[in-house]
Amino acid sequence: MGILNISNIHQPLKLFRDINASYSVSLQAPNNLSSNYTLTLPSNSSNEKSVLKTDGSGILTWGVPNVKGNKIEGDLTIGNYDSDILTIASKIIIPYGEKNQVLIKQSDNSIKFETPTPNNEYYQIKGNIQSFFIQSGSVSISDQTKWSWGYAISSNIIRSSSALLSWNSSTEFTFNKTGIYRISIRHSLEAVLAGHLRDMSCIMSNTSNTSILTFSQHFRSFVTSDHEVELFNSRLIEISSITTGYRWSCRTGNNSWVSGEGVWHKQDKTYFTVELIK
Repeated sequence: MGILNISNIHQPLKLFRDINASYSVSLQAPNNLSSNYTLTLPSNSSNEKSVLKTDGSGILTWGVPNVKGNKIEGDLTIGNYDSDILTIASKIIIPYGEKNQVLIKQSDNSIKFETPTPNNEYYQIKGNIQSFFIQSGSVSISDQTKWSWGYAISSNIIRSSSALLSWNSSTEFTFNKTGIYRISIRHSLEAVLAGHLRDMSCIMSNTSNTSILTFSQHFRSFVTSDHEVELFNSRLIEISSITTGYRWSCRTGNNSWVSGEGVWHKQDKTYFTVELIK
C-alpha cells in the first residue's frame, strides 16, 4: 500500500473525475486553523438521509441529523406513516396512549404513557339516609330523582387538607379546583321481589341537565333470596369550571318487571370519591 504525503502542498487537494481532469472536488484547510486535527471517515457509505457526526475526537460516523439552535418554519413532522407521525406545531399531536394519560419517566430514563396516580388531594362523601325508586323508561335527567349527600354531617366526609368540593345543597356541588380528576362511585341497589333490570345509568350532570359522566350498569336479574347488590365504577374526567354545579342521579332503559317490582337505590350505602390528578 502506497502512502501519498501531501504535508508540504500549500494549495487545495483536488480529486479529479477522470484522467482528463475535466471536473474536480477540492479539499482545503480553513484559513483560521490554529492546530492540527485528523478526521477518520466511517467504514461504509450508510443509508439514505444519514449525516456524518463526530465523536469530538475526529472519528466520523453516520447518524440521524439533529436540529439545534435553528428555527423551523412550519410544522415539524417525524415518522413515515400516519399511525407513527409526531407533529409539532402550535400544539403537540402524539399518537398512541389514551385520553387523560400523561408521559411518565421510567427508571431506565425512557418515557411512556400511563394513567397518573392521584396526589394527596382527595375527597369522599357518604350519602344521606335516602332510598328512592329508580325510574324506568329512559327518564330525562331533569325528571330523575337526584342523589342526596350528607354534606352537613362531618362524619360522612373524609378529605385531605384541601377541600375539593363545595356544596350548595344536599344534591348539588361544585369543584374547588380545575384539572383532571378520578371520579369514583360505590353504591347499593335493592330489588323489589324479582325484577329484571337492563341498561341502568348512573349520571353526573350539570344544573342545565347535561350529562357530564355516565356509568352504565347491566344486570341479568335479581332473586328474592339475594336481592341487594353493591356496584363500583371509576373514571378520569377533566373539570374546567369551579362555578358549574353538578348532581348525581339514576335511570334505567327498558325493563321487564311486572307491576310492583323494580329496583331501589340505597343512598345511605353510597360513597362518592374525587381525587385530583396533576
